[in-house]
Amino acid sequence: MSGFGGITVAMAPNGATYCYFSDNDEYSWSGAVNETDKINPMC
Repeated sequence: MSGFGGITVAMAPNGATYCYFSDNDEYSWSGAVNETDKINPMC
């Protein structure tokens, strides 16, 4: 989900949620979401 000015909420397939807030029209969150997707749940 992407909002005005660079606010983003991304949900990875492993259940992790990544929130990115920016007020500068920056959309540089894809690298962080790729790393978040590598996290394995412990339960």
